Amino acid sequence: MPVYNAEKYIKQSIESILNQSEQDFELIIINDGSTDKSEEIIKSFSDKRIKYIYQKNSGAATARNKGLDSALGDFIVFQDADDFSLPCRFEILKRHFKTSNIGIVHSDMLIINEDNSPLGYWQSRSMERNRVLRFFLKVGTFINGSSMMLRKEVFEDLRYDTTLKIGEDTNLILIALKYWDSVHVPEPLYFYRKHSNNTTKEKDYNTLALHVQRTIETNSIKDLIPEIDWKNELNVDCEAKA
Repeated sequence: MPVYNAEKYIKQSIESILNQSEQDFELIIINDGSTDKSEEIIKSFSDKRIKYIYQKNSGAATARNKGLDSALGDFIVFQDADDFSLPCRFEILKRHFKTSNIGIVHSDMLIINEDNSPLGYWQSRSMERNRVLRFFLKVGTFINGSSMMLRKEVFEDLRYDTTLKIGEDTNLILIALKYWDSVHVPEPLYFYRKHSNNTTKEKDYNTLALHVQRTIETNSIKDLIPEIDWKNELNVDCEAKA
């Protein structure tokens, strides 16, 4: 759980983790240089499962990476400090890791406002690995990073890109799905809060588009546009279509 000036919501967020029906976990809280009462609220909890880390303000991606470096469990779950989870979230997600090739299990989300009232529904989906890149470029991500549980092995050679302010979770998901299958749980197990301080309020186009550009630059055109018959048509014709 990365935390930056979340005093208004963090108590509810922490409680939603500690009250999970699956009780065997560690809650790693990384305080990203908060200047409000976040630290005071965090330290008011005496639960032995909480591992508290402080860092100078470096951004959510750096905080998540620090949490990953400290994690001891077989599965990883992320939760932002202004969001919260249903009590059955961990139990249900963990239940769907039925085969060793499944690296990510993710759910739908209920979008709420500052007062916990519903604003909308974020519906995810299942998707084959060979369709992921094309869907992302045409429509967007089909997994919300906050709703995931992942195998620890997914992160053996993978961390969040700290140069991205927006879309660092999407960037990580696209890389992970090159090697791992995913499972969608069609239930709203996560409550995502929209408020005035969300990083998704960013307006600068270059900042918003950087993770998309990064994806285009690091994948071949054959992988980005698989619907073209690259094997049986002339390469120059395929490239013109692409």
